[in-house]
Amino acid sequence: MKKIFLLFIFLIVLYGVSAQCVENWYCTSWGDCRFGRVTRTCEDVNNCDTSYNKPETKMDCSMNLSFLWIVMLVVIVVLVLLIIFRNKIHFKKRKPKLPYSNIGELELYIRTAITDGASMGDIRKNLINAGWVAEIIDKALSKYKNIKLGRGNLSIAENIQMALKKGFSKSDIKKQLLHKGWPEDKVDQILKMF
Repeated sequence: MKKIFLLFIFLIVLYGVSAQCVENWYCTSWGDCRFGRVTRTCEDVNNCDTSYNKPETKMDCSMNLSFLWIVMLVVIVVLVLLIIFRNKIHFKKRKPKLPYSNIGELELYIRTAITDGASMGDIRKNLINAGWVAEIIDKALSKYKNIKLGRGNLSIAENIQMALKKGFSKSDIKKQLLHKGWPEDKVDQILKMF
């Protein structure tokens, strides 16, 4: 009888171990963070009616929020740095602003000063004193740097200027000057000033 009893206990233990339910949990994704917590639902697909190995269904998400704030702060700092860098490059490439909006005014002054016999240095100094940017002055003066007017050529420049004011075209003025014996290269050189 002792053997039967031991066999009976062995079968109960064996049956109990093999009949024990093994939990198998399926959980949804974590939801959005609300009030500092995230939640999810978990279900035992084996329906063991136990929760020994049940996963967490609630978690504090304040750490996740602080991480998001750090990421957003880094993105904002990078954007600000990019804007500053872009503006520095833009300002370096930007052409100097003119104190006057009419370049024609500058060129007229230069032509008039040249015909009056002013030196390039004096013209440049006067324009800088008037508020013009040196870069723009130098560019405008470069058009006239190869023109050397002697006293005899001043009268031709004055005549051209008066004829233009009266409405004559450059081609008509050139024809008249060539007809009167002026050298074509000098006429062309001086006509470029106007």
